[in-house]
Amino acid sequence: MGALALMATLLLSAIRPLQSGPTEQPLVVTGPKVIFFHPTKTEVDSVIRNGGLEITDILDDYDFASGRAAYYLSMITIGVEFTESRVILVKLSRNRVRRIDRNHLTDPVGMVLTDGEQEPRLIAGPRDDAQLISEINSFFHID
Repeated sequence: MGALALMATLLLSAIRPLQSGPTEQPLVVTGPKVIFFHPTKTEVDSVIRNGGLEITDILDDYDFASGRAAYYLSMITIGVEFTESRVILVKLSRNRVRRIDRNHLTDPVGMVLTDGEQEPRLIAGPRDDAQLISEINSFFHID
């Protein structure tokens, strides 16, 4: 396990038990969309209080990378959402719903890709913008 992955795992273990107000409402997603998820301010503050100062660097890097990926998505008309919600509900065709719970993940940041038909793809963990865009292109079959 790389140093960054180990740090993310350690940081997430500190935030796992926390829950926060409005973000307890699940995010419900339909259609072609990319969802970028990250911890709440309350979760981040808790990690920092417990000595995990590196989380701010991880989040700053991921915010930059996901922002660039979101700009790319705006040019190809695929929807994008940023969320702190603990639960993401992905609605698929034929009345299927897939539930993603951040509390069951080992990374505090990541993205979910859905086209509303096939099973959603979860990409957990910090990535740079080129890696995020590569995953998006692969999932949505963009050349």
